[in-house]
Amino acid sequence: MSEVEGHIWAKFQSLVRTKRGRLHDDYKACGSGAKARESIPKNVDEDAWKHLCDYWDYILVQAKCKQNALNRSKLKHPHNQGPNAFVPSLHEMKAREKLKGNDDFTKMDFYERRRSKDGKWINNNVKKAHEKMRAKVDESKDTNHPMNGNDAFNDVLGTKSSDCASLGHGPPPPAKKVTYKELNERYRRLEEQNNLLLHERDDYKEQLTSTNNKMKELEDNHNEQMASSMDRVKELEKKGAFFDNIACQLLKQ
Repeated sequence: MSEVEGHIWAKFQSLVRTKRGRLHDDYKACGSGAKARESIPKNVDEDAWKHLCDYWDYILVQAKCKQNALNRSKLKHPHNQGPNAFVPSLHEMKAREKLKGNDDFTKMDFYERRRSKDGKWINNNVKKAHEKMRAKVDESKDTNHPMNGNDAFNDVLGTKSSDCASLGHGPPPPAKKVTYKELNERYRRLEEQNNLLLHERDDYKEQLTSTNNKMKELEDNHNEQMASSMDRVKELEKKGAFFDNIACQLLKQ
């Protein structure tokens, strides 16, 4: 895959994640899966929307979403480049800037993009950290070792050994070798979870079918009782009219 193709593919993935995140917001705004299925967003296929609702209804998926939200709330220096972690977001933006001819894009430049559409910083931690970076770069201009954006960034925020933790802008940890036995075990656990979810889905479907049948039965009984009551009322009305005629005749005599 060429560099341009990789950039296009990364952009496509970013758009898909963004769209899916907005659809998830629409789903959560409905309050329940049943209401969400009835409120299909514009320009979204009905089957695809129901499939997403089924996915978000799973207990394990909901637990994962809550944990992810909790993890994001603990970030002191979040970015506004979507659900990606720091490193992939930085690389994506570097690739975009390189295509524009900017080869000097630094981590501090990326950090400076952490503003909302109205120009405000995401939070005070980000603002203060950027001010420190800018001050270090300015102070070192007249020295023998001037700092660039990457140096100032690392000096203010430090580096981490993992690209998955918080900022994650340091070197990635060494890759861990996974044995065939471990992969089989992971696959087995995932298969068990999948089977459990399928059983839960079938149980929910059976309960829903049973509930619908009971509702239909109650509705049919109610309609029968209403029809019987109406017939009884008509019969009483006829008898009342008959007795009224007899009373009128007796009064005339």
